[in-house]
Amino acid sequence: MQMFNSPKLWLVLACLTFSLGGCGLRSSPNEQALKAGYDFLAQIQRPDGAICDTINPLFDVWETALAARSMYAISKDTTEPALKRALAFLRANENAAGLVCHNRKCRASYCLETSAVYLELLATIHGKAFISARLETIRSMQQPDGAWEVGNPDVNDRKDFPSVTGFVLGLLEDHGNASPADDSAYHWLVSQQMPDGSWGKTWEYYNLDGYALWPICHALARNGNAQTESALKKAVQFIHSTQQGDGSWLAQDPAFPKMPSPSLHTSLMLAALQASGQPAEEAISRGLAYLLTQQRPDGSWDGGYFPIVNLRYEKAEYVMATSLAMWVLSEGTMD
Repeated sequence: MQMFNSPKLWLVLACLTFSLGGCGLRSSPNEQALKAGYDFLAQIQRPDGAICDTINPLFDVWETALAARSMYAISKDTTEPALKRALAFLRANENAAGLVCHNRKCRASYCLETSAVYLELLATIHGKAFISARLETIRSMQQPDGAWEVGNPDVNDRKDFPSVTGFVLGLLEDHGNASPADDSAYHWLVSQQMPDGSWGKTWEYYNLDGYALWPICHALARNGNAQTESALKKAVQFIHSTQQGDGSWLAQDPAFPKMPSPSLHTSLMLAALQASGQPAEEAISRGLAYLLTQQRPDGSWDGGYFPIVNLRYEKAEYVMATSLAMWVLSEGTMD
């Protein structure tokens, strides 16, 4: 692997999880898992820079954005070959407004969720001024009720699924300027919360409760008024109540013959807890410990499959699962 021939990246990874106040000679299981995951993503990278399912690259831009975000969180070095190629691939797939769609085929269009992950990465690397014009474009897309629609031309149901507004609000909170229109967006988002504290699930958005909770908890935690604080607490209570004894969160639905894996759902729920700012150290530690037991010998995590009833169609989700597992392991807390 060319990626880990860089002394600088080796140093970053060697110091990533050291617990005694300096660089040690032995790496922790957490650091070893991150290195193996990084290696795996770099190894499956296509010549054009995309990091995606090698059999069915349906989500090549979305998966590359997720992978690049996790890789940058670990290396902080945009000159590393695999990350540099991934960023070039994403840049080549921008539309005229600087937004991206979930795959190359819809490049002229956009997906707000994919764009939010990509723009968050760009702002982290270059500063928020780098994406300010693109944020104004996204603001102009807000619906009269306060929500945003995904834009993704392949989504036919629930174009305004709450995760979309969660992704946009999180991006605006982190890298934009406050706007009165945000209040209507938060009001809409809170109005969509279900009695159990979740925002539900639907098949075009992975059919996992954690998928919506991930960006919404991030957004709510950065808003901080009484209404959003109450919604956030209910969401976190739901996440706690559904964690299994082994630290995982299940991913089951009898309506779908194939579903995303517990590893993917666990990473989503952990990302939501980490972003929430609520007390969750014990639940996070148990979830991270579970993920460490689930990493495969090649460095990846099994993501299961995108949920779809048609048995003749199959889309594996190991790139998303690996990217998110790396993200939460790099962000999280282990006892």
